[in-house]
Amino acid sequence: TEMGKFKAVADEVAKAYEKRQPVLVGTVSIEKSELVSNLLKKKPEYYDASILLGNIYYNTESYKEATMVYMSALKYKPESYELNYYIGMSFTMLNDFNRAKDYYKKAANINSNLYHARFSIGQIELIAGEIDNAENEFMKCIDIEEIEAEAYYYIARISMIKGNVSKAKNYANISIEENPLMF
Repeated sequence: TEMGKFKAVADEVAKAYEKRQPVLVGTVSIEKSELVSNLLKKKPEYYDASILLGNIYYNTESYKEATMVYMSALKYKPESYELNYYIGMSFTMLNDFNRAKDYYKKAANINSNLYHARFSIGQIELIAGEIDNAENEFMKCIDIEEIEAEAYYYIARISMIKGNVSKAKNYANISIEENPLMF
């Protein structure tokens, strides 16, 4: 039966993820994707498969669906840096910056040694016009990962906004030195 086929697909996806093998799942319709999604959500061992499904939605620009799948996976691993970061990314793409920032902060609190969430918080603060907060977040990125050309770039931009040209030049030069191909 068709349902049997989908259960078999969900089982194969879960097995592949246990072995850390990449899997690409394609469906012919959103309804079929939702069916696979529902099957993957039923068991905690399908957490990784749920992340995969969320990523499929995200990569096909179905951000609401991605957010729903990621949010449902939270019940299995609420302390997952990856999952909270993905939810933040989805809310960013939905232009819900407040909720995005909340999830980026959760991710940053879960693992303060990874700069991606802090960097995203800095970008949102910059969009919101919270220049000092943005600068603080980008400085934290540099503290975490010293060679981070984009963080230096944003600090240079913020320094220009604040009228500190010499500081802007300094950080722009560091950014260029770290990643000349960025420009």
